[in-house]
Amino acid sequence: MANISDNNSSPPLSHPVNGDAKALSSQMKSSTSFWFNDGSVIARLRDNTFKLHRSLLDRHSPYFASLPSSESEEQNISIVCIPDERATLFDFTTLLEHLYHDIVATTSHFDHEDPAQEHPTLSRDVTVRCASLQDSLISHFTPILFTVATASHMACTDMFAEKWMPLVITPALETNGLCSPIETLRKIQKIKWEDEGLCIECCKEKREEWEGEAKSIWDKLDGWLGI
Repeated sequence: MANISDNNSSPPLSHPVNGDAKALSSQMKSSTSFWFNDGSVIARLRDNTFKLHRSLLDRHSPYFASLPSSESEEQNISIVCIPDERATLFDFTTLLEHLYHDIVATTSHFDHEDPAQEHPTLSRDVTVRCASLQDSLISHFTPILFTVATASHMACTDMFAEKWMPLVITPALETNGLCSPIETLRKIQKIKWEDEGLCIECCKEKREEWEGEAKSIWDKLDGWLGI
């Protein structure tokens, strides 16, 4: 794979200025697999575009974080152009599959013109509602899961930066945790953070915060289900 995550020796970039962004957006061919409605940045590689979560990409790819962006007046969102010489389309989609593979594997299961055909024992209305709910759960929980927790004390924040990937993100991806955010939040709460170096005060604070996140998701369920 090309060094998309390498921030060294970056070549000069050519990217649209603000006045050209609107024209650029009209020429885009969006990726159906990597186009998230709640995305915060549009990445363009040749004529292919991806609507992604910038915080996730910036955290895992210093090179991506260093790329300049322009503003699309039409879509009111930043556009980042990835130079052809830095990554092929295959390279970039492989990187995205690594970061988003749980989302792609899950939502693609419902990517049918008539979802009810895949579940003959369920009514079409129930199947469509389930697919819509799952999409809402994933879209809501993705930025929460992939944003490393912070704490009141710098030492505790540093601990989260070191442990969040192995203790939270990786297990969640391995168990399809994006589809069951409340269960995933419960697992995060049960981690013995004290043994990892988190102080008692920050442990209490973060567990209360995760409890609030779980309650927020529960409160949104009726709206996502349309009832």
